Amino acid sequence: MKNYRLILVLISVLAIVGGLVYWDEAQTEKETEQAKLKNKIFTDLAIKDISDFSLENKEFDYRIQLKKTDGQWLFVKPEFGVADQSFVDNFLRPIVDLKAEKILTEDVRADAVYGLDEAQIRLVLNDGELGTIALGTKTPVGFSRYAKVDGVDGLVLFPGHVYTSLNKKTSDFRHKTIRLPEEISLDVLTLVNEEELVFENDNGNWKMVSDRSEALDQSIFKEFVKNLSGNIIEDFIDEPSQELLKALSSENSESETIATLRWLQKESSNSVEWQFIRNNDNLYAKVGKEPVGFKIKNSILDELSKTAWDFVDKRFFKKPLSEINKISIDSKEFELNEEGEWRESNNQDIKADFIRSLLIDIEYARTLGNQKKSLLSDISLSHQITLNSTDTEINISLYKNPEDNETVLFQIMPEDTLYTIDDDILENLSDRTLAKSTDEEDQG
Repeated sequence: MKNYRLILVLISVLAIVGGLVYWDEAQTEKETEQAKLKNKIFTDLAIKDISDFSLENKEFDYRIQLKKTDGQWLFVKPEFGVADQSFVDNFLRPIVDLKAEKILTEDVRADAVYGLDEAQIRLVLNDGELGTIALGTKTPVGFSRYAKVDGVDGLVLFPGHVYTSLNKKTSDFRHKTIRLPEEISLDVLTLVNEEELVFENDNGNWKMVSDRSEALDQSIFKEFVKNLSGNIIEDFIDEPSQELLKALSSENSESETIATLRWLQKESSNSVEWQFIRNNDNLYAKVGKEPVGFKIKNSILDELSKTAWDFVDKRFFKKPLSEINKISIDSKEFELNEEGEWRESNNQDIKADFIRSLLIDIEYARTLGNQKKSLLSDISLSHQITLNSTDTEINISLYKNPEDNETVLFQIMPEDTLYTIDDDILENLSDRTLAKSTDEEDQG
């Protein structure tokens, strides 16, 4: 009986101890959560809630405003420019978890005493709907800053690192490359240099609007837009000096307008225009109505100087040559057998693997220029090639270029035009290559 009572006592003690432990853990968790929220400025704010903010900075004398549009941070003030997306996110992230060192509610004097009448930094979130933070002067002792926050009663003391995290230059927020809109979002793009080139987006297929009949090389155009976007901005010029404005004026003989770039985005009625001006060795861009936008690296000149010929589709064959199953090279014939192997037509024991490389060379050949054969009197024939498929025959003649040993003249019969191409194609047409398969068979 005594043992039974002892067991009951022990069980009761364990229950009490267990309850105390549970209560202590719950209390500790509650106190920890309260500690996290203590002096937290924004108790229910997520970074995704911020879609607009303005920042005034007395030290650097600026006011900027950024707005998130279609998931991308853009400048509203100044009027142009794409923001550095990761920098903006890293700038806003600490604000969500901002905590005060202290909040003073007694013996608080006028704003001017704490430098809050003309704040050093003022941050406004979503036009004030999510809050406004104003930072004043440092405290007499230490590195803390006086602050005023909408919705918080009293004078706020922030640790010094808060001022450091908010004290950024305008250029810190800007993306350091030109950042054109993505090619797929453009409707019309115009490049004006020595000629005017107009490109129109026809349901994803770009066309060059001109009197020329040549087709546009889609990959070259898309690479052109990509290369423009990747050019480095050396300096942003929001308030150009009178000296710079005078230097870039049309009256200055040392300044020259290199090119003008205009584009219109889909579902937009307003086009954007950039004018590129070179002054001595420096290159500047005037953006929209701004007197000057930024200083840019000269590497962009390679793109701005492109001509219509640079964008022409210079391929000879718009479709792959995968259907070709017979080839004749200088009367020597080759064919593709059922196993997918190229062999000599008159001797199936002799492989001709070089034909695959030759077809690739022909398919991907690009013309470097053209001229009429009838205007040339002294040219020497190098090779004649005939490509055959079930329903196609293509006759090609290759001539030595009397003016350049590193190129050859390429003719598709019966055209009279001779196209200049790199001489890489000759590597698969040399006597050594044509005889290589035969030699290897003999050695085997």
